[in-house]
Amino acid sequence: MHLWDVQIDDELVMKAKTQISETLSENLEVIQLALNVYNDYLFILKERERIDAFLKREPFEREAFQAEIDKYKATITKIREEMPFEIRTNMFLIICSDINDTLCEDCEELMKLILDRVGDHVFHQMAPKISAEVKQIKEDLAQKAGDSK
Repeated sequence: MHLWDVQIDDELVMKAKTQISETLSENLEVIQLALNVYNDYLFILKERERIDAFLKREPFEREAFQAEIDKYKATITKIREEMPFEIRTNMFLIICSDINDTLCEDCEELMKLILDRVGDHVFHQMAPKISAEVKQIKEDLAQKAGDSK
């Protein structure tokens, strides 16, 4: 209300606008470099589809399941130990702890999917077969000999 009108094509306004644009461009370039910090973990974003396909394959191999779980455990450990909590730049503060937590939660969810599938396989497919085999062995051992042969 109490300021004079300034024309948008005024020389001072144009210079200020140019300087602000240059400053923002320079700082956004630095932020673009900060995004590269997470390149090693981009695979996590696409792992859900791969794990779904992996869980549909049969026959199941214990070593393959264990290798997948170990891979995600190692990834979580690496994120927790090596990734920064925050990245400070001149104009921006990137809170990396939220990104780190999200990536770790995704890995934990993938491990849970694998473990749930292993549990289903053991309890619903293997357990009845094992139980039937043990029952058959007991029945075979329970039969008494009728003669000396």
